[in-house]
Amino acid sequence: MIESKNTKDALSYLNTGDNYANGTGVVQNHSLAYYYYMKALSIGCEEAGQRIEEEFDTEKKNLVVATSSYLENATPISPTILSFFRQIADKQRKKKNYGRFSALKEYFPLLYPDYDKEKAIADILADRDTADADIYYVTCCDHLGCEDELVTRERLLSQLYAPVMRDETVQKEIGERYTEEVLSVDEKELLQCVYNIKSSYEKICKKFHVEEHEIMSIDNLLSFPFIKPTLFPIIRRQVLKCILSIRHLDEDINKYLEHLDSDEMLLNICEKMKDQDMQLFFISFVELNIDIEAIEILFWGAHKNYKENDKEILTKRLNTFLAQIKEAGINHEIPDFTEDNLPNIEL
Repeated sequence: MIESKNTKDALSYLNTGDNYANGTGVVQNHSLAYYYYMKALSIGCEEAGQRIEEEFDTEKKNLVVATSSYLENATPISPTILSFFRQIADKQRKKKNYGRFSALKEYFPLLYPDYDKEKAIADILADRDTADADIYYVTCCDHLGCEDELVTRERLLSQLYAPVMRDETVQKEIGERYTEEVLSVDEKELLQCVYNIKSSYEKICKKFHVEEHEIMSIDNLLSFPFIKPTLFPIIRRQVLKCILSIRHLDEDINKYLEHLDSDEMLLNICEKMKDQDMQLFFISFVELNIDIEAIEILFWGAHKNYKENDKEILTKRLNTFLAQIKEAGINHEIPDFTEDNLPNIEL
């Protein structure tokens, strides 16, 4: 059977993309590989779509970056390509990889033409897990760049600190009075920030007779030896829900909601608020995002060190933690780690 021209072209583009991806007969070039895979996909080659995900859905060459570049430069975009990009965005969204999902927010009108802001707000207030709610969340919240692969990073940190946590002295002495002391400065600041948010929100709700929504307790956030990364999007989402629940109380709150992606604008609006509890609540939301981002960058760094097999940096991280818990009063006898006796990590 004679193949159609489209089929022949698709296979040719696919093979050329493979050559550039693998450096076969040509200098390896991921950008050109992506270009030829996209040409194959645009004429119906589903295998090219699989290649794109396999080749680019890594931190080596983030697929979202490549996708953004394509959407910015391609005119017109075929329905096949648009459908593919929508699948990619939905995959990141459903995996709670909000960092990668938010990188596409400039193209949400193209990818999600039926998005309804009022429905999104209603979905967040009702705790409905929908595309509209997620779009509103990432559109509003800045500092989401590192909010990816949080489950993997949590597993990494747990395995890295496992030898310390198994130590009998540490197990015996660790208790409530130590839990907060052994956390990093950024983690301590986050706990204080959450406390300010909870206390000011409770006062606002009581003062204005508003139904109070849940914000995670400090006890649930506290964990040894680190605050769990998977809790960050939960606490952010809860606080956003609380903001939406009081948006009718003051015109400045609606202005605030229009600028949630700009810390400077938010702080300017806060300065004009007359109610001190509201001012503290909204300033603390800005601080919440900054504190979480700082912690996520540290956790992202550990993940990067692991992927690059940078044993020197991982060893320093672990030994810094040993010193940290000793300063908190836990007089363990665990010797410093070396690159040769780092714990085995499997992700």
